Amino acid sequence: AIFPFLLYAVGLSLITGVLSQTFPYAIMDRMNTTGAASAQFTGPAMTMGAMATLIAQLVLIPRMRLSVRALLVYGALMLAMASLFMVWAQDFALFAFAQIMFGLGQGFSRPGFSVGVSLAATPEQQGDVAGLITAANGMGFVISPLFGLWMYENVSRESPFIFCAVLVVVMAI
Repeated sequence: AIFPFLLYAVGLSLITGVLSQTFPYAIMDRMNTTGAASAQFTGPAMTMGAMATLIAQLVLIPRMRLSVRALLVYGALMLAMASLFMVWAQDFALFAFAQIMFGLGQGFSRPGFSVGVSLAATPEQQGDVAGLITAANGMGFVISPLFGLWMYENVSRESPFIFCAVLVVVMAI
């Protein structure tokens, strides 16, 4: 059954979009910086997150030899932690930690659903599944700017992060 993996991929894409697009605004609002000044915090924190993704994929996963299910669950739980730290973050250290957890979560989740959907598909479905997984990776980014940023401005500045935390916990189940 490939549908659960595709659904996970769409959820992950939505969460990635919401967290990535609201992160700079949270830094500006909570650390009282302007757009240009916030780059000195946003850039390094996001770089730490990217490095965490690489460490997860190049170092941790090969050594841990986790199952597909474990990759999906651990990745989702790390993303939930990242989302919750975004609710509480008020200084660079917590924002950076949230990005590191975000990177680790991405690093575990993305290989998990990519391998899972490939293993669930028949040999004849492999080409179709490759296209579907690529489409699913981008699908969440279609609505995340409208959804996440709208929530940030109109519901509360914590609401997109709470939504993401709840969604990834549901995805882990």
